[in-house]
Amino acid sequence: MIPIMKRHVVLSLIAAGLSLLSVASANAWSVATNVPGTAITSIPAGGFAITKSGNYYLATNLTVSGLAGIVVEASEVTIDLNGRTLSGAGPAGFQIGILVLGEQDVIVQQGDIDKFAYGILWLPGIAGVNAKNRVEDVNFNNNEIAVMSESGTSNWVKQCVIDGGDVGVYLNDDIGTRVSHSIFEEQQRSQSVGVGTGIMTVASKGNLFDENLIAHSTSPGGNAFGIIASKADKVRFDTFVNYGLAVPILGAVDLFAASAN
Repeated sequence: MIPIMKRHVVLSLIAAGLSLLSVASANAWSVATNVPGTAITSIPAGGFAITKSGNYYLATNLTVSGLAGIVVEASEVTIDLNGRTLSGAGPAGFQIGILVLGEQDVIVQQGDIDKFAYGILWLPGIAGVNAKNRVEDVNFNNNEIAVMSESGTSNWVKQCVIDGGDVGVYLNDDIGTRVSHSIFEEQQRSQSVGVGTGIMTVASKGNLFDENLIAHSTSPGGNAFGIIASKADKVRFDTFVNYGLAVPILGAVDLFAASAN
């Protein structure tokens, strides 16, 4: 089992070398958003690099063969999955679906991200920036970690369905990030993270998790807690299914319970 922080360090070092990749130039229309955008029609072995602000969209279902599928090195970017699927070789392949390096105001929306070690990975990168990024209306299927943020500020995961994997959303040293109106199901301790929970934070504070549905795995390997966080993180109006505990939250403050008292 590779410790999660060791994995992060390895990914950061590899990602630092992905700064000179080609960018597609075709200008087309995204069906989902109906705005001009650059079509992503294939994923090179080294990844598809986005180095300029703008709108990008998947023109077809795409499979990633290398370390990372899409590498974002620009702020103010929208990636519209356009109802398509970005797929990896499986969590054991140690791949990243979408890697955002040192940027802000990056939006990923409307489609599927399947079978990666990290579905979406937000890192501060060389610029030291990871802020106000957003993922919404995305289905994550069998990713070891669906969304991970390292040293982020005010990021937002909303209206997503996260099915399978080990950890749904993992925040390390994040402040003010929100996870809301999403569905988590069948997370299990069967992969290298070894936790099996919907939402997890480490060394983070001031994050909010509200109005999510978190369903415990019906198979062996699930965790007793659906949310594992710090006392500086807040939980509000979340629904838990198939858990043995009345309130399967570890560490975080349940605002609803606090107000009831």
